[in-house]
Amino acid sequence: MHGFLAGGRVFDLVLACLVTEAAVLAVFRAVHGRPLLPADVLAQLCAAAGLVMAARSVLAGAWWGFTGLCLAAALGAHVAALWMRWPHAGRPASPGRRAFSPGSLP
Repeated sequence: MHGFLAGGRVFDLVLACLVTEAAVLAVFRAVHGRPLLPADVLAQLCAAAGLVMAARSVLAGAWWGFTGLCLAAALGAHVAALWMRWPHAGRPASPGRRAFSPGSLP
């Protein structure tokens, strides 16, 4: 068990779960007649994968530059997801989602 955790293999399992989640969401949406995955959900899954890959590379003792690239990719995906969810001037919030506004908080 120690080798599973310390060697970073647990992160392989987490990545497999992320890929499975994306596949299940895509199949679910296809069955119900919707497009594959919304871009913001895909961006969030990519951000999570980048963070998981960065953690795995640290535990595996990979080159520090690879860890930095994983973190930069995760940051880019997070920024993209935030940008897609944030209501822009002249564009309403995504359908089915409430736009964030400070007055909408309980």
